[in-house]
Amino acid sequence: VVCEAHEHPGGVAHGFERRTKDGVFKFDSGPSLWAGMSKSSTNPLRQVLDAVGESVDWVGYSGWGLHYPGQHDRFRFTVGPTKFEQVVRERAGDKGVAEWRGNL
Repeated sequence: VVCEAHEHPGGVAHGFERRTKDGVFKFDSGPSLWAGMSKSSTNPLRQVLDAVGESVDWVGYSGWGLHYPGQHDRFRFTVGPTKFEQVVRERAGDKGVAEWRGNL
């Protein structure tokens, strides 16, 4: 059984577009788009929802998985920067952690 919430397989690893009378809108359905959506935040989409007075029912989750295509390397992350940083350190050492922190 394959369960997919979108019309195309790929979960958060794909994007989609919508054509309207106002033009073509492209969306990235990756985690970056949805992070920080359940309460007021700096997420651009959340700011639009706040500006137009709309709300959405959100379902939280405690972690997510990562699979490298073409490899048998998979692991699970727990939501939150501390646990994520531990995985980055295991995979890429202190240099990787410094790089990740530099992108925050």
